[in-house]
Amino acid sequence: MRSKAWTSFWQTVARFDTGKLNPWLAFRNTLGIAIPLAAGVAFGAVPAGLAAATGALNVSFSDG
Repeated sequence: MRSKAWTSFWQTVARFDTGKLNPWLAFRNTLGIAIPLAAGVAFGAVPAGLAAATGALNVSFSDG
């Protein structure tokens, strides 16, 4: 009985729904995170770039 519960749990965890994919949204959010990181590294201000990328990550969660 316990094995069936674990099997059901892992089937739920491993489920992949391609209908919820939005490539444009993923691309836009990736750029929103990568550009501040790259700018921070390019200008020698990695902590500032990381802070801006963290903000972009927070926005990306509410974007979808």
